[in-house]
Amino acid sequence: MPNGHVGGYGEAFIVAGSPQVWFLEGRYVDDICMLSRVYCTHCLTYAVKTVYNVPFDISSGDGRKLVWLDMKIFLDSAELGLNTKPLYPPPPWYANSSYVRNVLLGRFLRWVEIGPLQTEWHQALLSVLYELKQGGWKYKSVLSALRGIYKDDCKQYATFGAFAWKAMRSTM
Repeated sequence: MPNGHVGGYGEAFIVAGSPQVWFLEGRYVDDICMLSRVYCTHCLTYAVKTVYNVPFDISSGDGRKLVWLDMKIFLDSAELGLNTKPLYPPPPWYANSSYVRNVLLGRFLRWVEIGPLQTEWHQALLSVLYELKQGGWKYKSVLSALRGIYKDDCKQYATFGAFAWKAMRSTM
């Protein structure tokens, strides 16, 4: 395998493998969520500053809920909710044909992880459908995307979405 140039030795190890296998894994942490019923905000802030040498913006919520990434954490009940953000879909002529299905499936899978209240995901899904409608997405393409989601965990979202999209048709 080595063919006389400097990279030849490296190529041999890449193709044939090495007796010692090395793996390098790195992760950039830029969001941390720490909740405690024991420690105060000052103690948690000190813990973050002790572990990490980069500055973090500390947010302590409004006393009842903490918004973090795409979820809300209700501190009184320790339940999770959705922190929905606008979709801003591209126009249909610009996007890939699988765009709608991928966006919906991605959101549905995240909602499965979070486990929000039904009213929250109803509202979030209606917002997404409304934005797709405003963006000029065709009735059949969105309905087809919703019907094409077969994951058992996501079926309730897809079924409600199809029902809601059909109801929105009269206003299209």
